[in-house]
Amino acid sequence: MRKLIAYFIKNTIYANAIIIITAIAGILSLSMMPRSFFPEMSPNRIYVNVAYPGASPEEIEEGITTRIEESLNGIEGIKEITSASSENISNVTIEIYEGIDIDETLQNVKNSVDAIYSFPQGAEKPRVQRQKSRGMGDMANMVGFYALTGPNDLWLLKDKADKIEQNLLNDDEISQIEVIGYAPIIISVEIDEVSLLRHRTNFDVISNAIKASNIDISGGSIKTQKDEIIIRSNNRNTTTSGIEDIVVLSDKNGDVVRLKDIAKVSLEFSDIPIKSYVNGKRAINFMIQKTSDEDIKKIANSIQAYITKFNDENKKF
Repeated sequence: MRKLIAYFIKNTIYANAIIIITAIAGILSLSMMPRSFFPEMSPNRIYVNVAYPGASPEEIEEGITTRIEESLNGIEGIKEITSASSENISNVTIEIYEGIDIDETLQNVKNSVDAIYSFPQGAEKPRVQRQKSRGMGDMANMVGFYALTGPNDLWLLKDKADKIEQNLLNDDEISQIEVIGYAPIIISVEIDEVSLLRHRTNFDVISNAIKASNIDISGGSIKTQKDEIIIRSNNRNTTTSGIEDIVVLSDKNGDVVRLKDIAKVSLEFSDIPIKSYVNGKRAINFMIQKTSDEDIKKIANSIQAYITKFNDENKKF
């Protein structure tokens, strides 16, 4: 060690060169390092949400929440499970131990929840997702909050917001966007009373026809020596045209009455009171977020450039 020190004392040019190279490497590393507004911690939670429209909290607890909790028994790495059963929806939060691979645990949770075949009829497909950020009230990955205002026409704003979202996601720097400010879109079926009387039917018949013709059913599987074939009937319609073509009544002559013959089917915003205003104008908001390996400054610069271009090309918004 003394010889090395003595060598650098005699040959100061090498010592200075090493110091300069180290300084340059540090500056380059600093400029390339991803930046974030808040300190980031590794996510440690997984969320399971199941919607069951029209169900009471007691029905949600007995038919969904309890079964999810039982299915999670034995999964390695789970520290704590908390749940909330409220009207129409079940929310289960799974906290894992530090150092456990959350992606592996997420897959194990998905497999366990997907294996539940005893959910009540009418319950929607479970949504299983991992926590995106941790710390600062889950706001550690927040980049910015932006609003789109324009004509007092929510459908027009929604159409423009969808295009903006897609354009932003096409940017290499942006991957996380949440659009809020309007109620969920539903398919509305308005039945004509005169048509009901003419066809001698009632609401229950129509309701059952829609339910029976708009479900996904698992038919099990067929195993061979080499493969396993999964049988599933995918018959869920999410468009107005698909719902309109549902057969409500039929007779021996082959005549059928479709839903469009006795009802008006349309896309509408639900009655949930979700509205957003900016400076007195109706607005749709964008929450831009980031992952742990993305740079907040690069994302902010990309967003600002897009906003400048959008405002120049769209004077009505």
